[in-house]
Amino acid sequence: MESRFTFRAFIAHEEGRLARLETAGDLQVPMNVLCDAETDLSLTDGDACLAEVFGAGSGIRLFQDEADYDASGSQFAMPSVIPAGVFPPDNDTDAFQQEPIILLVGSVENVVKNPAPAPDDPNYFLEVETLEMRLNLFVRYDGEIRKGNVISCEAWIFGNVKKAG
Repeated sequence: MESRFTFRAFIAHEEGRLARLETAGDLQVPMNVLCDAETDLSLTDGDACLAEVFGAGSGIRLFQDEADYDASGSQFAMPSVIPAGVFPPDNDTDAFQQEPIILLVGSVENVVKNPAPAPDDPNYFLEVETLEMRLNLFVRYDGEIRKGNVISCEAWIFGNVKKAG
């Protein structure tokens, strides 16, 4: 499952290389994706691209549906993507390092449960529809996750970025 983006730049990172992307919709949400080995390194600023985006989710909050989420009084809309790894807190740019991190709120579209994960491994693989993109999310969660649930979490983002064909 790939989403459309506009490529902006590659950024050096301690874990490898980040691709700065913007969602291809009206909002052009910026985000950093930790590139995998299959990423097309010939991308240049403004290129239309496709990315199969994966995330390792943490701080999971799960809601039965959108009405349940709305009733929770959360400060974020459904759906939402906050590019936490793009902008420094309090505009303190001196010590800030770009990170492949987003905060997201989205709808669970598909669920695969691992019935016997290792103790620290994810026990769910989710497809999540969020603001102007769809991503594959690996999470560890003690309760039951179902299609149609709303998930809110932080995610470390990685994936394969290539030119749109």
